[in-house]
Amino acid sequence: MTMAISVLFDKGMTDLRSGGSSNGGIWGQIQRGAPSGTNYLARDTLGRLLVVGGGAPLKGSGNGAGTLLYDTENYFSERTSNRLLGSLSTTYTPTDWATVEATFAYDNRSRIDDSHTVKGYRTIQTVSTANNFGNQTMNNRWEEAMNGQISATVRHTFSPDLSGKLQVRGLWDQDRVTANASSGQQYVVKDVFTLSNTTTNKTATGSYQTIKNISGLVGANVDYKGRYIVDGTYRYDGSSLFGAGNRWAPFGRGSLVWRASEEPWYKLPYVTDLRFRASRGTAGNTPSFTAQYETYSCSTTGCSLGQAGNKLLKPETTTETELGADFTLFNRLGFEVTNSNSTTKNQILNVPTPTSLGFTSQWQNAGSLANHTWELAVNVPIINKRDLQWSARGTYDRTRTFITDLFMPEYFTDGGTAQGTGSFFLISARRDIQDGLPVNRYGNLWGRKFYRTCGDLPTSVQSDCGDGKSFQVDNNGYVVWTGAGNSWRDGITKNLWETKLSAVNSPWNVPLWFGHPIVDRPMRGEKGEGTGRLHILGNTLPNFRTGWSSNLTYKRFTLYALAEFTVGFQINNQGKGWGMFDLNCGCFDEAGMSVENAKPTGYTWRTGGAEGVGTGGFYDILGPNNFNVESGSYGKLRELNFTYHQGAIMGQGDWTFGIVGRNLMTWTKYSGVDPETGATGGSNQSGSGLINQVDAFGFPPLRQFSFSISTRF
Repeated sequence: MTMAISVLFDKGMTDLRSGGSSNGGIWGQIQRGAPSGTNYLARDTLGRLLVVGGGAPLKGSGNGAGTLLYDTENYFSERTSNRLLGSLSTTYTPTDWATVEATFAYDNRSRIDDSHTVKGYRTIQTVSTANNFGNQTMNNRWEEAMNGQISATVRHTFSPDLSGKLQVRGLWDQDRVTANASSGQQYVVKDVFTLSNTTTNKTATGSYQTIKNISGLVGANVDYKGRYIVDGTYRYDGSSLFGAGNRWAPFGRGSLVWRASEEPWYKLPYVTDLRFRASRGTAGNTPSFTAQYETYSCSTTGCSLGQAGNKLLKPETTTETELGADFTLFNRLGFEVTNSNSTTKNQILNVPTPTSLGFTSQWQNAGSLANHTWELAVNVPIINKRDLQWSARGTYDRTRTFITDLFMPEYFTDGGTAQGTGSFFLISARRDIQDGLPVNRYGNLWGRKFYRTCGDLPTSVQSDCGDGKSFQVDNNGYVVWTGAGNSWRDGITKNLWETKLSAVNSPWNVPLWFGHPIVDRPMRGEKGEGTGRLHILGNTLPNFRTGWSSNLTYKRFTLYALAEFTVGFQINNQGKGWGMFDLNCGCFDEAGMSVENAKPTGYTWRTGGAEGVGTGGFYDILGPNNFNVESGSYGKLRELNFTYHQGAIMGQGDWTFGIVGRNLMTWTKYSGVDPETGATGGSNQSGSGLINQVDAFGFPPLRQFSFSISTRF
């Protein structure tokens, strides 16, 4: 009988560094710019730092309030977190043909957040009752997760060429979360940061949830001559996340492996191992915790209907067929090639509901998806000596996902943020092509498009685009209106920046302003006149992912490194949008610009015309467009793991000590804080941050360091 015990203590810190520039990340602070020459260290006669760069009210909304330095002295936010993980495993072998194993794991996390604004905090507005007299918010969250399993395995050799194995397993897990929040405004006494010191707008909220899952599994494996291997499992799962009318669901899998290199007739000299494999199976994805329940929005004035419940909600079920081959060259280089195609039925979507129902939406099993995936891997043993082993592994995968069925009319959904116009995802099964992408491709990000070339303009306008003509491409690479005989360089020298082309004279029947970008929209008299067209700006799922790992062992020391690269996907940088709204985005820093290239304050603000007020610009009311939707491609040093195997200490145990660092470095051209972001709410994707690639002040991935001690008795 063997027993293993491991304990892990984990502490995390925020990683605010990335390989790109700092325009547009979380906390609008990183985004703020100011006129050239602004002295952020300057203080007034009372010793206070600048509230707004440049000494002028540059921000339109006051979002985020003061400058970075001002807030470091007047706004404080602190998070304290702790985590304890432990596991216990045991193995019992009553005979040489039977084994019983049991494991139990425990994970406890706690977090306390405390943020407060000091009494006397200055804002742009004349009076801000929420900020000028101070405020405080406190949150705490406690989560406990447990899981366990017990399995019995029976092995039998029927003949020298035929053997089999049968396994029976039971699994159970439970997750409990308790969260509380409280806040208050207007301190009575200055610099006493307790909620009992606040007098107005006191609130208290709380939530509690428990998720339980249980399942049973039976699996069998048969091996004939080491050449033909057949494997199959059947699993029956029950979950509290399924609707009350569908608490249980079956899943299964079958696979076949043929080791061709073991055949007597095999003669390929350089391919020392060759095997083919095929499998087909089903797996499920559970709904979110609240999906099956009715929800309400309540306040002191009463409650309003929100989401309709669905007791019949089923898990998404994916059936996948996988074909692959593994081979080794020169008895050294190992290669793996896999192609898989799957169909997801009963896709879980938050769909609009009829007005007569009273609720606004309901989670339903409303569609089907098709997935097509290629995976490649190579294993390289670099050094293999007694005291020194070094191996590396490279991987590549590419997936394309399409909506094949939708049991309702197509519809747009948001991207999981309640700010501005949000992000647009079209749930549609249409197979036609738009903007170079199939409309039914899963994860398409829709938004408005600013003209970038003369060829982007409507045919009737293209002849009036070019040097000396009414429309020109400026130094930022966007088509702007200049008026005949002018240049986009003449804004300051000819005092043209406030020149306006009236809607009557505009080809789109909306006003245009000198030097400002132009949104693609229908021409005068066309259907939808005055409103910007929606285009597919890209896809939130990557074109491909690749990774590299290395494992180096020298005597008792082991070093493992993992780097990953995700290439070819788009992110809606909503933080950049907020910066443009507040007229302090660094995306058009005019420091060092010439008289010809310089743009006025407010150049980035609002599209103008039917979409809002202003002189035209990239802000676009926080909606996604081809300016704030950026490439999110990135590489990460995902993990460094160093361990030392001590062995017995004072004749007891088998001890190993380790330290792990995760998310240690990021390489990217994305202008936000970190490209590995996404809104985890959203009405369309079961809370998937992978699909909802919206950088809306989400907390970036943590740089983590973990220390571990493990032993076996």
